[in-house]
Amino acid sequence: DLNGLIEIARATQWPSLRTWIARAVTEQSAQQPLEFNSLLDLLVEQPKYSDSLLVGIERAVLGMKGFKKPDRWELVLSKLGMNPQVLKLSVLFGDEQATERMEKLVVNAQADPSIRRRTLKILIDSDSTNLKVLCGKLLNDPEMQVLAVRGLSQFEDLEIGKKLVAKLPAFSKQELDGVVGVLCGRVNWTGFMLEEMEKGNISRSVISPYHATQILALNNKELNEKLDRVWGVVRTSPDTMSERKIELKKELNAGHLANANLVNGRTHYDLQCGACHKLYGQGGKLGPDLTGSGRSNLDYLLENIVDPDSAVSADYRMNIIHLKDGRTLSGMIAGQDRNSLTLRMPGSDTVVSKSMVEKRETLSHSIMPAGLLDNLSLNARRDLIAYLMNPTQVSRPAQ
Repeated sequence: DLNGLIEIARATQWPSLRTWIARAVTEQSAQQPLEFNSLLDLLVEQPKYSDSLLVGIERAVLGMKGFKKPDRWELVLSKLGMNPQVLKLSVLFGDEQATERMEKLVVNAQADPSIRRRTLKILIDSDSTNLKVLCGKLLNDPEMQVLAVRGLSQFEDLEIGKKLVAKLPAFSKQELDGVVGVLCGRVNWTGFMLEEMEKGNISRSVISPYHATQILALNNKELNEKLDRVWGVVRTSPDTMSERKIELKKELNAGHLANANLVNGRTHYDLQCGACHKLYGQGGKLGPDLTGSGRSNLDYLLENIVDPDSAVSADYRMNIIHLKDGRTLSGMIAGQDRNSLTLRMPGSDTVVSKSMVEKRETLSHSIMPAGLLDNLSLNARRDLIAYLMNPTQVSRPAQ
């Protein structure tokens, strides 16, 4: 009963409930347009509810490609004016004037960088007509280049992949992980990156174990052979895992750990683990919170780091999403509704319209890749493990 839901939205003091109702009504707008119009009327009548209602409408629209601008939208515009959320929805509805204004803002180097990035994200989500050209220009803007890469990822074009590989040295370590993750989402881009790596033009260190798992998920025999040759073999057999745990336990003995540099260990943690795990209230949400885990126990740490598949919760399994535009996305399903799913990857959440999904797989293994410690030096492994075992937080190195 959508009309009943709208009355609840009018009466409730809970913003989140209004958001969920707006999302549910918008999702069914094609079948029940009169009720959707009633939702827009509520938006006009009660501007104080605009933020919570608009968030719900937007979340539904993101999963419904080609959503046409509602007849009552001009009334909403006249009432709420320059509300950023209204402008964002106008772009998602294909409003050419709103899109043109946002495109001008995005390329304005004098504007606030955070506002420019938020605006470009809107244009990416709306599949703006000029997106390819716009992101191509912004690829040389240090403030915008990472988001521009995300925009360009939507286009099946080898020349774009070549351009991104050539620009890899321009990105910081934190930015590099995301850019390489984009390259690993397309077979031809990954192939070119591995070729350049084989020639010695880029360092093999740009590929992390997580990226290696992404490449394997592309399920391409030629790429797998290149990965083994250029980067190394991802060892996942039970015997290999068992032997590796024994080796590391001998290496990481009490005497060796006593000489660890905990500050350096935190730096390695931030680079290797921080994008996915939360520790002391900081970090990503892709994996479990490590703050209260049994990390003071070396056996526990090695069991979970060396062989992350040994006990995989359903919540942390790797999901492979093959899209109709040729991309393959890998991550954890953080939420879904009738029209879309939210895929959580290191550093970002991506809303994917189910209409764009060609194939979806849930793998039996963890989103955490095997071999996380193998690419680190002896001292780096020692420092990272000692930091993880330390019972209190450690200061970051002085800048």
